[in-house]
Amino acid sequence: MTTVLLHAEAEQEFTRARQRYAGISEALGEGFAKEVRKVVAKIAGNPEAWPRHAQTPMRKCPVSRFPYLIYYRVLDDCIWIVAIAHARRRPGYWSGRVH
Repeated sequence: MTTVLLHAEAEQEFTRARQRYAGISEALGEGFAKEVRKVVAKIAGNPEAWPRHAQTPMRKCPVSRFPYLIYYRVLDDCIWIVAIAHARRRPGYWSGRVH
């Protein structure tokens, strides 16, 4: 399995989203965290499985049960998660993180 690194802002996005869901219900917050971890593990196991995003080197993978997408880049020695983004809010806001 490949090493996975998270951009600092992606970590913050994960934390904020988890807290938002936990504010509704602790179980919902934990469910969100569990689904994100599952997706990250799938990406680590087969990073080329998901499509490229537009004309960029980034790929995107949806989070089951939640309206979130994980944007990542496959590098030589790791997978770099650039954003854990809500699918319906501020499209492309994370694009400045690509480099």
